[in-house]
Amino acid sequence: MKWTFKKKLAFIAQLIPVVLLLVLDPFGLTSAFDNATSDALNRINSVDYSSAGQDEITVILIDEQYLSSNNTSWPISYREQAKIYRKILHYKPKALFLNIAFSHDRSTVDDPISKVFNTFKRYKKSHNTPIYLAEVESKYKNAPFEYLSAVEQSVINWQGFASKYPLQLNNNDTAALSLYREYCKKETSCELFENGDNALFAPLTVQWGSQISDSQSKEYDNSHCYKNNSNFSYLTDLIKGDLLWRFQERLFQKCPYTNTIMASSLIGNDKEANRFFKDLIKDKLVLIGTMIDSAPDLINSPVHGQVAGVYFHAMALDNLITYGEKYKRQPPDIIAKNIGVIDAIEMLFVIWVFALRYILAHGAHPTHTPKNTVQNKTAAYLWLSTFLMLAMMSYLSSNVLHYQMINWVGLTALAFSVMIYGINFNKFFEWFKGIIGNLKILIMALNNKLNNLEILKNNNKDLS
Repeated sequence: MKWTFKKKLAFIAQLIPVVLLLVLDPFGLTSAFDNATSDALNRINSVDYSSAGQDEITVILIDEQYLSSNNTSWPISYREQAKIYRKILHYKPKALFLNIAFSHDRSTVDDPISKVFNTFKRYKKSHNTPIYLAEVESKYKNAPFEYLSAVEQSVINWQGFASKYPLQLNNNDTAALSLYREYCKKETSCELFENGDNALFAPLTVQWGSQISDSQSKEYDNSHCYKNNSNFSYLTDLIKGDLLWRFQERLFQKCPYTNTIMASSLIGNDKEANRFFKDLIKDKLVLIGTMIDSAPDLINSPVHGQVAGVYFHAMALDNLITYGEKYKRQPPDIIAKNIGVIDAIEMLFVIWVFALRYILAHGAHPTHTPKNTVQNKTAAYLWLSTFLMLAMMSYLSSNVLHYQMINWVGLTALAFSVMIYGINFNKFFEWFKGIIGNLKILIMALNNKLNNLEILKNNNKDLS
């Protein structure tokens, strides 16, 4: 094929708008599509997400029911807080994290903050329980810094990571990594720290789970939860909800993946309940969060919809326990800020798709216009190889490099739309019918071969 100047110019004119759309991301269109696809894949992958870390983590929620049953309001008194923390620490958790910032000292004569931190000191001394609080910045002049020395602090606030979860910020651990370190002190399979304790870790792409722990049903009524009795039916409902979201409500799991205890049920003396709480707290990594209407701390989960913010930390921790150093991560930037390895691979794939389409349209049959191009066997095999290449890139990026998955849904749709633009469907279906016919002949030949072997086997039995 001879590429004339006009052909080169036409090819570049078709390619430039698509590349600019990927690079510049005007109005956030490309990012919005990538995020929507990523959420859909997260929902699909949640069906068979491993439960390896599920029994290691427990979330305790201070909710509206707790406030009403104790005739109090948010923020609750230090006396009330100390009562909750004593109850939890009594069961000897492996570590305790509070997704509550002590940024201001609200002490009064009858309700000093020392009640909370004396509780922490006592149980840290008697049970050696590590206790982590949300990091308090120095800009808070009324923060109780003199008491914070009794506990550890973890970073929980950050910007510029979208839905990703950073593991370290300025060499300071975030909540999930702090708790994972505690987990690793008693586990020998923590591969994440083999390369050195001070290594900087790439932000984590959180994979959510949808399966509910069996232990949750022992204390709480989970009849409103979606029960995954069949992975196939669950996947069908997920895909149907994503495809037909304008006409029916998307499927969200109404119950959290992480084992959860409501603070309203924690404060009590029921022996059966206490055994249940002991099973979920003793030697577990416990995270305390809030679900308060007047002080919302919510995040969007692609699997559950809006959930308490503490579940983001819990799920990131669960990913670290489940995947270790193979956790799904944000790829590094290689071209410019916010243009990483995956973005570069997607751009190269788009260029290849358009180049292939243009070569086939103007090369093998130069006298035809693109709409009337005859699709020969070479073209069909090239397109098939293109889709196989996309599948291989998706597998390598996710399972070998452990990066977030390539937007294979969008790239497949783009490649398919570019491919069918110039297909002569009569020729295509003739070729496809020939492939099916050859398969039928092959199957019939194999079937006859098996029948002959069966007859020969029966004859040998009769002779014996």
